Amino acid sequence: MLSSTDEKILEFVRQSGTACAQELQKQLNYRGRNAASSRLNALWKQGLLDKKYAGKVVYFALKQAS
Repeated sequence: MLSSTDEKILEFVRQSGTACAQELQKQLNYRGRNAASSRLNALWKQGLLDKKYAGKVVYFALKQAS
């Protein structure tokens, strides 16, 4: 079961196509990027998001059905 914040994150990623911690930080008005990064990584570990690296920035997208 996902929290309402996690539901908002998944909806933001769905609408945006991809999202990084900095974008999510602005969207959810977090003070720091660590909270946003932690939430995105938790959703990735649950298998709900895919992760792609672009230099030092990590982008997350909704997991594609196989």
